[in-house]
Amino acid sequence: MAMGTLWQDLQFGIRSFAKNPGFTTVAVLALTLGIGANSAIFSVVNAVLLRPLPYEQPDKLVQLRERNASYPEMNVAYPNYLDWREQNNVFEELGVFRTNDYNLVGSGEPVVVTAGMVSASVLRALRIKPMMGRIFTEEEDKPKVGLVTILGYGLWQSRFGSDPNIVGKTIRLSDNSFTILGVTAKDYDFPSKTQLLVPAGIKGADGGWISRGNHPGLICLARLKPEVTLEQAQANMDSIAINLDKLYPGTNSGSRVTIEPMLQRTVKDIRQALLVLLGAVGFVLLIACANVANLLLARSAGRQREIAIRIALGASRFRLVRQLLTESLMLSISGGVLGLILARWGVQLITRISPASVPRVSEISLDSRVVLFTFGICFVTGLLFGLAPALQCSNPDLNETLKESGRGSTAGLRRQKFRSAMVVSEVALSVVLLIGAGLFIRSFYNLLQVDPGFNPQYVVSTSIALPLVRYPKTPDRVAFLHQLTDRVRVLPGVKQAGLASRVPLDDNQWQSSFWVEHLPDPGPGKHPAADVTLADPNYFQAVGIRLLKGRDFNDQDDYDHPFVVIIDDAFAKKYWPNDDPIGKRVQLWSDDPKDWPTVIGIVNTISLNSLDDHFAHRVQIYLPYYRVGDSSMNLVVRANGDPELLRVLLENLLGNAWKFTSKRDAARIERAATREQRMPRRSMWRPSATLPERPMMSLP
Repeated sequence: MAMGTLWQDLQFGIRSFAKNPGFTTVAVLALTLGIGANSAIFSVVNAVLLRPLPYEQPDKLVQLRERNASYPEMNVAYPNYLDWREQNNVFEELGVFRTNDYNLVGSGEPVVVTAGMVSASVLRALRIKPMMGRIFTEEEDKPKVGLVTILGYGLWQSRFGSDPNIVGKTIRLSDNSFTILGVTAKDYDFPSKTQLLVPAGIKGADGGWISRGNHPGLICLARLKPEVTLEQAQANMDSIAINLDKLYPGTNSGSRVTIEPMLQRTVKDIRQALLVLLGAVGFVLLIACANVANLLLARSAGRQREIAIRIALGASRFRLVRQLLTESLMLSISGGVLGLILARWGVQLITRISPASVPRVSEISLDSRVVLFTFGICFVTGLLFGLAPALQCSNPDLNETLKESGRGSTAGLRRQKFRSAMVVSEVALSVVLLIGAGLFIRSFYNLLQVDPGFNPQYVVSTSIALPLVRYPKTPDRVAFLHQLTDRVRVLPGVKQAGLASRVPLDDNQWQSSFWVEHLPDPGPGKHPAADVTLADPNYFQAVGIRLLKGRDFNDQDDYDHPFVVIIDDAFAKKYWPNDDPIGKRVQLWSDDPKDWPTVIGIVNTISLNSLDDHFAHRVQIYLPYYRVGDSSMNLVVRANGDPELLRVLLENLLGNAWKFTSKRDAARIERAATREQRMPRRSMWRPSATLPERPMMSLP
C-alpha cells in the first residue's frame, strides 16, 4: 500500500513539474550548482584529509624530525638516525628518506629524473609490494656495495616501454650503473613525485652524511609496534634525545624529536584551506536551499485552492506533507544527479590545476563515499527547503481559501512573512560569503603590493644537476658552470645570467646556524638560524636584487682567497644596528676565527619562501658559489624581452645543440631583443621552470 501511494506521489509530482518547466529548471539548476560544488570539494577533502593512506595499517605510520631552540623543525642528522634505530624499543621499522636528482642516460635522450632515496626499512615500514621484482635488502642499503634501483611504474612505461623483462637489467644514473630490482605498483607514490627509488644507505659514508652536525635533508619514517601508542613513542624518543644531548653537546645540545602521524604530517599545510573552502561551498548550498524554498512558497500560492479541495475531500495533513516533501526530494535528487556530473568535471579541473604542493592529488576521485555524501546532502537539502513550505501549504484556512476573496487573506500574509524570512536568510548568507570573498581579495591585493625584494620581470630559471662522478671537485663544477653561463650570457635576448643554489619563492630550503664575532657566544644549540644561498657574481643582477652597500662577489672569491659573505639588510640592522657591517666577520661552520667569512656587501631582503613569508624572522646569507661549488644549482636568466621566447634557445643549448632550432625561432628571439619597450609588462618569474628533456648531462 505504501509503495502504491509513493508511486502515486511520484507520478503526481512529475505531472506537476511538467506543467511548470520554468520553475522546475530554475530550481534544479540552483540545486545542481550547490550540490555539485559541495560534491567536488568534498571529493578533495575525502581524498586528502579523510581517506586513509594507501598502506597497511596507516595509523601506525609516523614521521620524525629534530628540533631545538633555533630550529623548531629540522631534518635529521644521519648519525642521530643510526642511534635512534639502534636504541629505540617502540618501532617495528625506522628508516630515512629524501629526494635527489639523477641524470638518466641510455634508452633515449638523457633526462633528469627525481629519485626517492629510501632506506630498506622505509619500504618494509610501508609494507610495499612491487608490481614485479623485489625491494632492497639491508645489505644493499649500505655504502660501497653494488648499486640497485626500483623503477617507478610511470618511468617503466614511458622510458622502457613496459619491458616485462626489465628486472636484472642495468641503467646509467649520473655516470653510475644501477641494477634494476623491480617496478613499483601503479598507485605507489612515495616519496611524492619521484620516478624511481634508490637505497639511502649508499650515501652513508659521504662526508656530509656522517657529520652529526649536518642535516642533509633526511626525514625519518617509522612504523609503531602494535601495542605502542604515540605518547609512549614520544617519551622513548625524548629519552634517547636527552642521552644524545649529553654524549654530543657540541652538535645535539637542546636537540629533541618531534613525532607526527604520517597522514597528519602529509596534509598539515593544506588542511585549513580545504576546510575553509568546504565551509564556503556549504554556504552556497544553503543559499540555493533558501532560494528553492522561496520558489516553492511562491508556487504554493497558486496551489492553495487545490490543497483546500483535497483536504475537504478527506486528505490528511500527513498525506499532503508527504506529497509535498516527495516533490521536494524529487527536485533535490535531480539536482544531485546533475551535480555529480558537474562534480566530475570539477574534479578533473581541480586535479589539472592543483599545484604540486597539494598532497594526494592523484587520489582525488568520485568514489562511493563521495556518491553517498552527495545523495545524503540531497536528502537533507530536500527536507531543508521542502519542510517549511510543506507545513505552511498543508494547513490552509479552508473557509477563506475556498472563497474567491480569500486569496489575499491571513494565510497569504503568513506566506509573505515566511518568504520575507527566506529572503533575509539568503541575503545574510550572501553577505557572509561576500565578506569572506572580500577578505580573500584584500589579502590577494595585499600580496600583490608586497615588495618581494627582487625584480621578477622577464626572468626564467631552470635547475641543473651535475653528476659528482664526472665533476667530483669544486673547481671542476665551477669551471663547467662558468662556461655555461658565459655561453648563455651572449645569446640574443639575454640581458644577464647567473647561478644560485635556490631561487626566490621556491620550496628548497637551506638554513645554517651562525653567530657574529662582536657578541658573546650563546653556546651550542642556541645559535640563531639564517637562510643560506650560494650565488655567483652575476646572480644578483640576473634576479634583480639590489646591492645596498659594499661589493658583489667576483671571480676571485674562491678557495685560494679569503672567505667572504654577503648579508641582507635585515641581518645588518639586527646585529649591527649602529655600526657598519662591512669588514666584520660571521661565524658559520667552524669554531676557528681564521675560517670565519668576512662581510663584503649588503643586499636588500627578499621574499625567499613566499610573499606571505612565515620565515621572515630569519636573516639571509649569501655565500660565493666559486668557493663552495655545489653540484645542484639553478640557472637564472634575465631577458631583454619575453623570456618565453628564450625557452627554445635554452633547450637547444642545454641539449648540446649550439644553434637555433630554426630560422623562425632565431627571428622571434632577435625581434624580442629589440622591442623591450613595446612588450607588455608581465611577471614571468617561474621558480620551477625546469627543462626536463634537456638535462645538463648532455653538455661536454
